[in-house]
Amino acid sequence: MRQTGYNSHPVKENVHHEISTLSIDLAKNVFQVAGFNHHHKREYNKRLNRAKLYAFMANIPPCRVVMEACYSSHYWGRVFTP
Repeated sequence: MRQTGYNSHPVKENVHHEISTLSIDLAKNVFQVAGFNHHHKREYNKRLNRAKLYAFMANIPPCRVVMEACYSSHYWGRVFTP
């Protein structure tokens, strides 16, 4: 396990395959991303800037992504849809 930084919890290495739901708290520059397994247990909680969010989403397997309903959620929904 490793620590990810500010306001986060220990993260198990290579847990991307265990994630069934990804929750994203949208903002202008810093995003909070939490990954949950199929038992609804949080596997990780990360703060990512805009550039790292793009890279992060490109490297995870397909899963359900949930985010708040706001103007920018439509933009991000289009960005994350293959």
